[in-house]
Amino acid sequence: MNKEIAYIKSLLMDASPPEKLPEDLRAIEGIEQIDFIIRSLREGLYDICNGNLDETIKGTGYLVGTAKNIQATFRHLIWQIENIYSGDFSQEIQFLGEISQSLNKGAKKLESHINSMSEKEKELVELSELDHLTKIYNRRKLEEIINKETEEAKESGSKFSVCILDIDDFKLVNDNFGHLVGDEVINKIACTVNLNIRAVDYLGRWGGEEFLVVFPNIGIDESFKIAERIRKAIEKDDYADIGKVTASFGVAEYSKDINSDDLVHKADKAMYRAKLLGKNQVCKIE
Repeated sequence: MNKEIAYIKSLLMDASPPEKLPEDLRAIEGIEQIDFIIRSLREGLYDICNGNLDETIKGTGYLVGTAKNIQATFRHLIWQIENIYSGDFSQEIQFLGEISQSLNKGAKKLESHINSMSEKEKELVELSELDHLTKIYNRRKLEEIINKETEEAKESGSKFSVCILDIDDFKLVNDNFGHLVGDEVINKIACTVNLNIRAVDYLGRWGGEEFLVVFPNIGIDESFKIAERIRKAIEKDDYADIGKVTASFGVAEYSKDINSDDLVHKADKAMYRAKLLGKNQVCKIE
């Protein structure tokens, strides 16, 4: 075997070939270029196998070009995987045959799993924050909102008010027409209240036939007017076989000398005053 062939074979097949081209082979035409190309390919393929895609493979020609294409393909693959990892599931890998198919299938499964988790998370949020019947806020969420508004009012000096409304004689509705009709009344009143408050207001079911509205950034006079508008809307509605339904309202404004529990208690006290004065009216406590 010629010495130059043995040397090239060593470059192609040995794990540890000679560190450089022997001096006695340099006179052979073209061998330095072959030596350079093979060494570039060895280094480039070694880097690719070890995940180093930063160094560009040196040299020209078909084999070097093919190696460069492999390197560019893996760079693009990593870019697409990073996009998928960031949530861009529109990426579809098309240039690695069965590998592409497996990766695309995995991305679709991941997308489906994330969507499923998002839906479950949404359901959990609804269960923790919304009333199961009316789909408005529940008492727990309302207490969280009131506490948040209280802290903001303490820090910034802003206003906010709350209103408690209780359906008048609701026990008679349940006794005379049944609980299903009672649920329909609660749902309809929840819709009526929602249609008559501002977009920034918070509505929730406080418990049973009681509702609570939080009015950010307004005092007792403005919230009293909104409560009166709601009262008239409820009174005006027709409830089929039941006829007319009314509600009593209590309104109170936050002040720095009270806490969130005190504020709700004031609104509740005002609502009971409305009941004692004949129901179907709005009372406020300054």
